[in-house]
Amino acid sequence: MRLTRHAARALLSNGPLARFLATKTVSSLANGVGAVALPVYLLADSGPLAMGLFLSISTLATLAMLPVAGILADRLPRGRLIRLGYAVSAASPVALLVLDGVPRVEILGAALAGAGGALGSPATRAGLADLVGPGQLAAAQGLVSSTQNIVSILTPALAGVFLTTSPPAVLLVAQTVTFGFALLLTPHIGRAVDQPRAEGPTDAERSATRLIRRTPWIRTGLIQTSVQILLGFAPGLVLIRLVSTDRYGSAGLGAILAVSAGAALVGTVVAAVQMPRLPGLWANLGFVCYTPVFLCLVVDVPLWTFVAAIAVGGVGISLHGVWWYAAINEGVAVGLRGRVNATDLMTTKLLEPVGMALAIPASSQLGLRTVCLIGATTFLVAPVLALLTRGFPQYGQHLAPVPSPMERNAA
Repeated sequence: MRLTRHAARALLSNGPLARFLATKTVSSLANGVGAVALPVYLLADSGPLAMGLFLSISTLATLAMLPVAGILADRLPRGRLIRLGYAVSAASPVALLVLDGVPRVEILGAALAGAGGALGSPATRAGLADLVGPGQLAAAQGLVSSTQNIVSILTPALAGVFLTTSPPAVLLVAQTVTFGFALLLTPHIGRAVDQPRAEGPTDAERSATRLIRRTPWIRTGLIQTSVQILLGFAPGLVLIRLVSTDRYGSAGLGAILAVSAGAALVGTVVAAVQMPRLPGLWANLGFVCYTPVFLCLVVDVPLWTFVAAIAVGGVGISLHGVWWYAAINEGVAVGLRGRVNATDLMTTKLLEPVGMALAIPASSQLGLRTVCLIGATTFLVAPVLALLTRGFPQYGQHLAPVPSPMERNAA
């Protein structure tokens, strides 16, 4: 199903889906506000060490919670779990403000922020698939992602303007209230399927791992994502900022980041509007389009050339998100969606900070040119190799779609 004007109206006429879109929009607003206000607050209140500690603990809490959240998303009502995630996330800024002055309170705030975000993530990704029919999932995900991208572009600028006249604590209060609205807007999403009571957490993890291991196109997709994040995308996030600032100054960097955000939005819309017969093929051709970005880091090109490479590459790599999400949620049994989505999320959450942390040391030891050529080769070779896996160009569309619980109940 393509996201045409008629399709968008049809999706929004689905009451629970409309509420889901509203809650995702509001939660994106809360996250955007926190992304701006939190560093300013911690740096002013406790210094750079507190800021670094918050980011580290938050990441560790996310990684620790995701596997548990994946299991819970397949055992508990997913709507209830999403609300719990928003409640825990809202408690993070409250802890920082109420316990201000308590030594290392940022550890508690970070743990709540990381755990809250992770707690609702697998349920959110699996829950969207529960609200629409199999053929509507790509269009629905495109609608949700496009709205989130717009909010993510606008919110930091608005929050930055607000901080010129108000202290960051006010924005942290606003973040808490916004998470509360997201909690209230969350629609009811029931349990996926009844799980056998004898099945423990370890058995549940093994069943999801077994499914990934026995489904070649999913296994290959996760491996490909891991390699591209670790060797390409994550180091590129750091090196693009460093090289751009050095070559073109802060104005040039601003232009590149703005175009990158806009390209991600365009790519998401394109993926929602155009659902090809071979989404895996076209998504991987999109990954290949990111190769020139790394070549522009090696060669001192004019700003307009760099911007053009970022625009084309940004659109290309954004196609994967919508089509891949729809594929794994339509091709996986309803009762395993939470755990498979948690595994997919952990791939990014674990490897992206590792790749970013290694970017500067690797550039110092191997040279910027070598690291960038490794990134270019990764985005050129990994997508081509992945396409050799059976079923990967179709993203498993040869499999029979799995009906949602709502459709099964209606039947």
